[in-house]
Amino acid sequence: MSLNTANSGLTGPVSDTTNTATTATKPVANTVKDTTSSTLPGTFPKEEPPTNERNNVTIPSWGSLQTSFTAWLKSFIPRAVDIFETAVRRFINWLIPPARQAEMYKTAMEHPIAATFLACQLLCVGIPFILFVAGTLLFAAVALIVWVVLSMLILGPIFLVASMLGVGLWGWGWFLFGLVWWLDRLVLGGVMNRFWVQQMQARKAEEEAEEMEKQRDGEDGEKGTAKETNEEKSDG
Repeated sequence: MSLNTANSGLTGPVSDTTNTATTATKPVANTVKDTTSSTLPGTFPKEEPPTNERNNVTIPSWGSLQTSFTAWLKSFIPRAVDIFETAVRRFINWLIPPARQAEMYKTAMEHPIAATFLACQLLCVGIPFILFVAGTLLFAAVALIVWVVLSMLILGPIFLVASMLGVGLWGWGWFLFGLVWWLDRLVLGGVMNRFWVQQMQARKAEEEAEEMEKQRDGEDGEKGTAKETNEEKSDG
């Protein structure tokens, strides 16, 4: 078999079936995207990190907290001592003026035995006395607060019930008054209304009469004083 015979089929025309298959193909536009998860199918998912690691939050350890608290306490104690010393000096200067302090120091240097005795007594007796007074005042303040709280707990319901009773008394009083007023107008023809109006008119007339009498008395008194002054002037 020669080569011409073998190549004769390649140089011939392409069949219609091949052309149709070629024209029917379309380019694929969708591509496979990379997955963000590193978990393979069929395996268990990885454990998620704690919330503080996901949010980039650092939780301090107990050692760091203790160290920072110790440093703050070491810096706070000297400041507290300085503040206390300043307060004591101001109190002493307010209680005993500097001039009086100088006189006391001079007297103490002249009489060292008596001065040291008084200083020891003040130190040994004054501190318990101050603590006793402070404890008494603190206990009194706590007792006062407890008493106020208990009083409010007792008086609160009492005031609530009493106020509700007052509101009920006020409402029922006006209800009964309106009912009696309505029955008076319906049955008696307004006897209570007429009696009430007459009483009010009589009281108003009495008040006007009293005011007129007071005005007359005042005018008579003014006339009498004017007459007396005129007589004194004429005599003079």
